[in-house]
Amino acid sequence: MSERVRRQIPELGYVEFDQDRSKDVQFGDAFRPPWVDVTIVDPGAQCEMTLRLEHRNKIPACTAIKIRSTDPAWSITGKELHAINLDELIRYVFQAVSYRVVDRNGTRTIVEGKIDGPPSGWGSATGRKGRGVRAITPEFLEEVAQVYRDNVGGNPTQAVARGFGVSLRMAGVYVQKAREGGLLPQTSRGKKSA
Repeated sequence: MSERVRRQIPELGYVEFDQDRSKDVQFGDAFRPPWVDVTIVDPGAQCEMTLRLEHRNKIPACTAIKIRSTDPAWSITGKELHAINLDELIRYVFQAVSYRVVDRNGTRTIVEGKIDGPPSGWGSATGRKGRGVRAITPEFLEEVAQVYRDNVGGNPTQAVARGFGVSLRMAGVYVQKAREGGLLPQTSRGKKSA
């Protein structure tokens, strides 16, 4: 039976998910829950926002947004939607709930993701902290290539960025390294190939 977990995100709200590790989705060396509910509570905005983030074709995506007024004298306007940097939020949340299984001297240890504060662009003075250096192993690049191939009909590099919780620029680096390793064919500028 799975356990529902709630983790606070300073200055943003909280996330909830079922901690049933048998159902987690693997991306390279990281694992994450298949869905997360994010509740953003901003007393200054007089509203509460709940988002459902799920994996679609192994790519994290927002599948539902609910906004409700917390003040009966106040109505919701477009500025609440404009305040959300959805791609950044998705990356940040799935990074925060990800974990790795590390093998040290024959002992397997689970290393949890960190929630240091809200993602950049959410009013934090320090912004989002990086996740550190990721080991780019052949297995990791195979996973990058698979995500790219699974999404070649759309925007495959953006799918890699969302899937691995990195910027579009870093996703481009991963894709290029997969190409250099022979896992993806070389392309002509402006033409996708997998």
